[in-house]
Amino acid sequence: MHTQDSYAGVPFSKFPEDLRVYEHLLWADMPNVVIEVGTHLGASALWFRDRLRTLVDYGLISQPRVVTIDVAAEQARPYLDRADPN
Repeated sequence: MHTQDSYAGVPFSKFPEDLRVYEHLLWADMPNVVIEVGTHLGASALWFRDRLRTLVDYGLISQPRVVTIDVAAEQARPYLDRADPN
């Protein structure tokens, strides 16, 4: 199962097939903003951030932003601070 995966050192529980679909959607639509409902520990927010940064590197978008929302987001903060101290 996918429950033992991680991204940037943060536990990550997305199906690989879903990530592939997200990747295709991002390249097809080239959004500057991704809104995620359900942060959990924050790995997918980091993953989306990095995908948007790739679009920036290719000159396809500017000013990328990931907004992630959760009723218990405090559990993600330690993971996100370690993965990206900026």
